[in-house]
Amino acid sequence: MKGSFFKNIIRSLTRNKPTDNQMYSIALVLGSYIGEVFIRNNPDLNCEWSYEDVFGDGGAVLHLKVSDKTRAFPIDKVVKRLTNGPEDNVKFFYDIAKKKFRE
Repeated sequence: MKGSFFKNIIRSLTRNKPTDNQMYSIALVLGSYIGEVFIRNNPDLNCEWSYEDVFGDGGAVLHLKVSDKTRAFPIDKVVKRLTNGPEDNVKFFYDIAKKKFRE
């Protein structure tokens, strides 16, 4: 996770970085929360959770679905935010998803 300059130095000295499993666990919790907030704050969209093979590679993915063509992936967005830092803004993702789902 990106932090301040000093936090990064301390982490590299102490090797106190989260594992991939820890990162995914955090992303799953926070992404699920963001998705649920989205569903409850936009009841007119009839948005729901779906777990299906979206990309045709045989792997099911948990995501938000409004129609067969419109989906959002809040868990993946949180992974990007934790990995890349503030440049992957979750609020921006929420606003764009809300706008896109209304089209």
